[in-house]
Amino acid sequence: MCYLKHYFYVNLCRYIVSSSEGRLTLYYEPHCVYNEELLKDERADIVITPVIKQLLPSFTLVSGQEDAVKLAKLLRARYVTVHFDITVNTKRFSG
Repeated sequence: MCYLKHYFYVNLCRYIVSSSEGRLTLYYEPHCVYNEELLKDERADIVITPVIKQLLPSFTLVSGQEDAVKLAKLLRARYVTVHFDITVNTKRFSG
């Protein structure tokens, strides 16, 4: 059995899953976009998050790199597992 906390922030979902014994906690963040204030009291043994940024012409679609390091430090993670995102083709189509 495990316990699930669901965070909803800026139209993005993330989850903290803990074992019933409290021995292992996993944090899943698919976009590496998070609110430090919401997570300041949380801890995670394992963080699953992207480590490569995906940029579109006008905004960051997926954060990563420095943000992933900050997230791991904030949650005092022992392990970081890479979340692989699809490659986005940002070519413009005329039509």
